[in-house]
Amino acid sequence: MKLFSIIIPVYNVENFLSKCVDSIINQILQNHIDCEILLIDDGSTDNSGAICDQYYEKYEDYISVYHNENQGLLLTRRFGYKKAKGEYILNCDSDDLLDENMLNRLKSVIEKFSFPDLIFFNYYSFDGENKEIV
Repeated sequence: MKLFSIIIPVYNVENFLSKCVDSIINQILQNHIDCEILLIDDGSTDNSGAICDQYYEKYEDYISVYHNENQGLLLTRRFGYKKAKGEYILNCDSDDLLDENMLNRLKSVIEKFSFPDLIFFNYYSFDGENKEIV
């Protein structure tokens, strides 16, 4: 079983998707985090589905890709929950970036508190120039 399953619904985000996935896969590889990424293409009509497939080809040990008919965000996330194999599920939008070392810090919290049932944490809002905690 993986420690983390990161569910990323994908719909027409070809301009953002690579940055999102790179922000996660780099942490997994650098810190040896036991993690899976689920890219769930929700019927994209742009190049998003092909980008998902390219990431799968390059990182098939870490990434799973599913191509579905468009169902909307809620049903796409639910589909991801059913496929997830991790002890903890993280939701990540396809235009989000994971802060550097976020997975490592989260893993430390899990170990410190002996695998809590639920973890809440802050996030940053970034408008391209300013980054502030929410």
